[in-house]
Amino acid sequence: MSALVQHFDHFVVPVDDIMTAENFYINVLGCKMAMNRDGKPMRFGLNVLHIKHGMRPHTFFVAAGKRIGVYLQTDFRPPSTGIRGEQTYSFETTDAGLDQFAGSLGKAGVEFESTVSGPEGLVRSALYFNDPAGNHFSVYVPQKPNATTDHPRDMTSPLTAVGYLALEAPDLERSVKFYMDVFGLPAPRRAKDELTGAPQALVSMPSGQAIVLTQAPFSDKGLKLSRAETGPHLAFYVPAARWGKIIARLDKAGVPHGDRAAEAKGRVSADVDTYFDEPGGHVIQLISALQPA
Repeated sequence: MSALVQHFDHFVVPVDDIMTAENFYINVLGCKMAMNRDGKPMRFGLNVLHIKHGMRPHTFFVAAGKRIGVYLQTDFRPPSTGIRGEQTYSFETTDAGLDQFAGSLGKAGVEFESTVSGPEGLVRSALYFNDPAGNHFSVYVPQKPNATTDHPRDMTSPLTAVGYLALEAPDLERSVKFYMDVFGLPAPRRAKDELTGAPQALVSMPSGQAIVLTQAPFSDKGLKLSRAETGPHLAFYVPAARWGKIIARLDKAGVPHGDRAAEAKGRVSADVDTYFDEPGGHVIQLISALQPA
C-alpha cells in the first residue's frame, strides 16, 4: 500500500496566555510571526468576524520553514509534571544548532534536559523542554535529516525542519490501524517508551518523519478538541494527485470530515483542506495546494 500522506506539516498547541506564548515562541524558540496574504500578522479571534465563527484567539508563527500556532485555552489545565511526556512536538537541528539552542534556553532561564536518547532510530542527541503553558518540545539531531520546508527558512535559526510527532494513543492498535488504512503508512516498528515502559508504535512517513504513538490516556488540553470547532490541531500534507484517494478512504472508514472557518480565514479556491477527529482524540487537518493554516 503506497502512502497518501507525505509529511507532518504544522501543529497548533493550546496555551493559557497568548502574549506570554508569543514572547516565548519569538524570543526563545526563535520563530518569526507568520503573515496573512494581506501582509498582516496571522493573529485570529480578535475581531467580530472571527468571533462570529466561533474562533478563540490564536497566533501563527514560522519555524524551520513551517507554520506553527498557539491557541488560547478555554480553561486551565493541570501543570506539567515533568519536562518529557506525551504529546511532544519536535524540531530537527545540527550539532552546532543544538549547542546554540541550549545556550538560548539557558539564557532565558528555561529548564531543559540534554540527552542522547529519544524515540528509537530517530534521535542522535536531543534537548527536551516545555513552553510556558506546559507543552512538551524536543529539539534534536536526527539519525537521518528530513526536508519538509516550503516557506523560506530563517538561516539564523538553529531549527532546520519539523521533526517527529509523539502522540497519546489510548487504544494503540486502533490508532495504528487508522494510520495504516487511511494514511496508507507502513506497518510500524514496535518499541517501549523509555520513561514509562508503555508500548509504542513508530509509524514512518515518506519524508523520514515519524508519528510516535504511545499507549497512554489522552491528557487534558484545557479545551474541547473537535473537528467542528476551531482549535489545536495537527496538519499533514497530501499531494494533490492523492487527495481524492484519501478523502475516499475517510468516507469508507465512516470518518466525518470537512473544512471549518474557511470564510473567516480567507481561504481561496486553490486551498484544499479538511479536518477530522482521529481515534486517539487528536484533531487532524489534511492540506494540499497552498497549504492553508
